[in-house]
Amino acid sequence: MVTLSRVKNITNEQEWMKILRKAKDSIVLVEFASATSMGSKGMQPYMQTISRTAEYNRIKMYKVDIESEPDMAIEF
Repeated sequence: MVTLSRVKNITNEQEWMKILRKAKDSIVLVEFASATSMGSKGMQPYMQTISRTAEYNRIKMYKVDIESEPDMAIEF
């Protein structure tokens, strides 16, 4: 059985605001990443591992591409 990643991509600020409104008391982990950044590439395996681990099921995980959403990355 293949377990898929629970990391979801956020593609615009409206989507992000909707997620925050729904989150309430949830734990939200957001990775602000870039396809060209070595740090982002190094972090990706850890995010994938965490997202597949049962003990972290309560954490909602998201990823924002800072190249396509630079204003959001600056604001948050």
